[in-house]
Amino acid sequence: MLPDSFDSIGYLEQGSKLQRSAYAALRRCGVMERLQKYDPVLVGTIPIHLSIADSDLDILCEVHDLDDFVRSMASWVKEHKEADIHQGFQAGIPYACIRFYEPPFVIEIFSQPVPVRRQNGYRHMLIEAKLLRLGGRELADRIRRLKQVGYKTEPAFAKLLSLEGDPYEALLQLENDSDERLAELISTTSSSNMA
Repeated sequence: MLPDSFDSIGYLEQGSKLQRSAYAALRRCGVMERLQKYDPVLVGTIPIHLSIADSDLDILCEVHDLDDFVRSMASWVKEHKEADIHQGFQAGIPYACIRFYEPPFVIEIFSQPVPVRRQNGYRHMLIEAKLLRLGGRELADRIRRLKQVGYKTEPAFAKLLSLEGDPYEALLQLENDSDERLAELISTTSSSNMA
């Protein structure tokens, strides 16, 4: 069952075994509290029940001074295994990415000077959650099977729904579609691509 809101991680505590494990790891390392002023939101496959064995915990943050953010997080992150910090640009927007290991998960903090709810990772998750609500267990199982053979989440959705072009952009194009339109898309493609 998908939560009504992804704004806090409380729903994980009552979720699947993997979600409860994710909740425990996030609480144990205190990352959400440390990031509180940056509006952290857990996104990705674990919140929407699409995780596979090697799924990580992805946290989005809104950060306007990325250099200061990286400096302030560096010593804390370096205390963890597999710590890595890098900065770059995605679609012309600067970002900072911080990765570390908190057993049994790799945790990745992705920060941009963009409100979290406007970042693509959040938008993708909401679209995927809506599709899963409409497509049910059958769609979720088929997405998981594609992920197990190497597909990333967005390309798996694009393949099953016959979305053309860049899968990340194609999924965003569904953002404002009605439930009826999305249900029709799932139904139309289910016989050809979801078999």
